[in-house]
Amino acid sequence: MITYTPEDAAEVMAALIAQPAVTRVNFTGSASAGRTVAELAGRHTRVVLELDGKASLLVLADADLDASVETACVAALLPQGRIGTSSERIIVDRSIAAEFSVRPAERAAILVAGDPRDPEAQIGPLIDAVAADHLTPNTKSGSRRTGPVRPRVSRESGAVEIPLPQQQHLRSNASMTHDGPADHVEQNRRFWDDEAAAWHGPLARDHWAQVEPSWGLWATPESQVSVLPDGIDGMRTIELGCGTAYVSAWLARAGAHPVGIDLSEKQLATARAMQAEFGIDFPLVLGNAEKVPYEDNTFGLAISEYGASLWCDPYQWIPEAARLLVPGGRLVFSRYSPLFALCVPSEGPASTTLSRSQFGLTRLDWGNHVEFVLPHGEMLRLLRACDFVVEDLIEIQAPQHARNYEEVLADWAQQWPSEEIWKARLAG
Repeated sequence: MITYTPEDAAEVMAALIAQPAVTRVNFTGSASAGRTVAELAGRHTRVVLELDGKASLLVLADADLDASVETACVAALLPQGRIGTSSERIIVDRSIAAEFSVRPAERAAILVAGDPRDPEAQIGPLIDAVAADHLTPNTKSGSRRTGPVRPRVSRESGAVEIPLPQQQHLRSNASMTHDGPADHVEQNRRFWDDEAAAWHGPLARDHWAQVEPSWGLWATPESQVSVLPDGIDGMRTIELGCGTAYVSAWLARAGAHPVGIDLSEKQLATARAMQAEFGIDFPLVLGNAEKVPYEDNTFGLAISEYGASLWCDPYQWIPEAARLLVPGGRLVFSRYSPLFALCVPSEGPASTTLSRSQFGLTRLDWGNHVEFVLPHGEMLRLLRACDFVVEDLIEIQAPQHARNYEEVLADWAQQWPSEEIWKARLAG
């Protein structure tokens, strides 16, 4: 237990969350504090929030036992965890503990248990029919990631056992393509905050000012590739690895309700400056796109233009995108092509010589930063394992008179694709 004064709370909380040993943060408290915890934890790990808390029930020596038992049953059972005063712990004075301890069970035994859709049922596995309907898509979402769970009865003990399902598409399959270190998040964060943000920041204003979206290195017009799905107006969207968040700005102008997440404080600072300048406001979250602090089935579109699609481990961020999307939701991302990754040397632009093997291609370590490019076969298998249906793969050709880049010359990209756009739909 750690105690601290209220004025030190934010500093202490930030230090605790940042500890490498912390792999998950569970927070119970106010909504205002929860927002702070979500932002801090999003930089380092997963977070689960239970806002507005739960209450312990105290039964003192002089309490009316009948009223106390009734209150305990109502507080612990009938709300079924759906209100802040639901009691998970009952603390009873020692002098009356023996008498009190048997009575809640007697009272609970006469409650009518049953299907939450049955108006006669007082208690069931869910609070009501609305909760039951809400659970269905979440259950389907979980089964996509884990496969079916089939309880079995132990012959030895008679106990019900729930076996852990095999993870068929997350890190268990990563060994098929790479088993490199998982240090890329912090390495890429330093790269963007210390170096790359200074190069990209000056480009933000032009991107934000565009009337029609254009995509990638070669500024391919939206009218040619139709990256944005129909029905974007009113849709909740998330940009994974948003950088200066110009894609989210385009989405907002189209009527969407975007959220942007990025690990670079400096990139998000530029994004907030652009929000103020252009009068477009939407949430910006400082965090890791491999561990997004939002619930399952939240967004209709997950999009990444050289964000998570290049800088995050695909065996982490693509399953995370599937978790975040509603059934039928869209995933759209652009990235370097595998052919470019095979032909780009350690220094200089892509050439006509293969620089590395395609087998095992996943992680490109450039010393001060890490990029990820999966071959097409690996990407297709990963998307299918996450229950995505691939609807299109567009290999981009550089236009005539295009500018050169340090990593690829326009002449090369007019003959072979240096980048590509994937479009997929989550089944359901």
